[in-house]
Amino acid sequence: MRFSVLSVTVVLISIVAVDHVQAQGLIWNLPPDGSWVRYEGTYSQLVRRPNSTEGDLTLEWTRHLTIKSVGTSDEQIGDETVPCRWLEFKVVTAQPAAILEPGPGGDRIYKILVPERSILGRVNDDANIIVSFIPVVRGYRKIGDEDPQPIESGVFQIYPMVSYLRHYRQLEAESDTPQQTDIPLGVVPAVALRGRMITESTETRSTNEGNLWRSEDVPFGLAKWAVRDTREEKHATQSRDLFRETMEVSIEMSAHESGKDAVTELDVQ
Repeated sequence: MRFSVLSVTVVLISIVAVDHVQAQGLIWNLPPDGSWVRYEGTYSQLVRRPNSTEGDLTLEWTRHLTIKSVGTSDEQIGDETVPCRWLEFKVVTAQPAAILEPGPGGDRIYKILVPERSILGRVNDDANIIVSFIPVVRGYRKIGDEDPQPIESGVFQIYPMVSYLRHYRQLEAESDTPQQTDIPLGVVPAVALRGRMITESTETRSTNEGNLWRSEDVPFGLAKWAVRDTREEKHATQSRDLFRETMEVSIEMSAHESGKDAVTELDVQ
């Protein structure tokens, strides 16, 4: 079964967001080691084709995302011994079917060792600097049948390979009181949040709008989310009012299963 994805490249120039609750991407908290949660949902792309006689092209896949805590380690960072946690992310994207059969590049695993203190569950760190990535002590990635490769950047960004959720500068809450939210995992109390981020260069503009439901009853803190990510393009010399939409990515994910018996799929340390 073949699998094709249109890549999105974004140059980060500016950020616009709405009011006022705090968050940190996919990982809001660290549950006990061994915890895991599996999300399921849909991943779709709408490709604008104004010059095609067949009109726009719509592509859709099924997506699974599993997040695990698969070990602990005390690491020497500078002059300190710091408690760290191994986190593992597995993303499977494939054509809708009874049994998920990912195509080339449709199965990705990331295993990262992160300082526990770096999981803040809020927008800014203690120095009031926006948290836009997760720091990595060590990490590995495995794509399809390839051998695991080290993550050498020292940081882990979930967008766009793991999730289209962004590290929004701010989030707006519909209510400060958790509401009973029905997901396949069960009915859980969750706070509905909304965030928005715009990134722009002279030739491209990406607008990311996310709705997410924060719940303490789901490992790592998210019950479900929905993201709409649009890309616009123009020539570098044209004015900003000439941006035209070229593609829209829409993703909806919700927690289906969770447990406390997580086992790593990457036997690397």
